[in-house]
Amino acid sequence: MNKRKKEIIDLSIKYLRKYGFDSFSFQDIAKELGIAKASIHYHFPSKEDLLNGVLDEIKLGLIAIRSELRVVDQNTQKLKRFFEIMITLNPKEFICPISSLQAEYFVFSEEIQDKIRDISKTEIGIISEILETGRDEGEFVFTSSPEEEAKILLSSYKGFLLYSRALEKEVEDDLIERLVEKLLK
Repeated sequence: MNKRKKEIIDLSIKYLRKYGFDSFSFQDIAKELGIAKASIHYHFPSKEDLLNGVLDEIKLGLIAIRSELRVVDQNTQKLKRFFEIMITLNPKEFICPISSLQAEYFVFSEEIQDKIRDISKTEIGIISEILETGRDEGEFVFTSSPEEEAKILLSSYKGFLLYSRALEKEVEDDLIERLVEKLLK
């Protein structure tokens, strides 16, 4: 991917995390990057094309996170590392880009909805794998399925991001500890 295209996608993700996808335009991107709007249209003829690029970038990010977590030995540490990465990507003024897209899910085309669904399943899958392995190794205890437990953890974390944003607070340092603690024996 060329540098300009990557800059456009990265800025779009920033706007998505701060404002939502329908709340920014090609003009906003062009203005911040100091380029002509036509330059954006060269790479992305429509906003849906841009969204496809954004979704591809988010998916690649999740794949990279999954790879990074595979080298971590303990499941507890894998889970903590996942949320540490998420907190680093989402300071108080931002929300998770996946959550932002999920909130606008029904305004998108079926193709985009399929991609959002796939990314959502990938994110849940990363946590589910860690939880299942941790349970099998006696590190975690929970009564629901790993997938259901992953949804609970992700919902708690992402909900906390929303509250932190509205209450103008940073994500509390011990949030990850408290989330993981609920799973330990």
